[in-house]
Amino acid sequence: MRSFTPGNGDISARITSPRDPVRLVLWAAAAILAGLAAGLRPGAIAPAAGATLGPFATLAAIIAGSVLAGRLGVFRLAAW
Repeated sequence: MRSFTPGNGDISARITSPRDPVRLVLWAAAAILAGLAAGLRPGAIAPAAGATLGPFATLAAIIAGSVLAGRLGVFRLAAW
């Protein structure tokens, strides 16, 4: 299989660093917004979580299925 990583094909590139400031800002913004939502409308959190559970579960199932298909070699066979 051809690698897109220059040099050693066994090394994979990481998209983000654990010290990336954008990652910290996004987590902080998520925590602040979740805290505001819980403080301003505590009764609306459960219905909102229930309404978004279906689409997130569908997306998780699609990602899991594609990972499984990739590990089984389905995409390699399709590209042949």
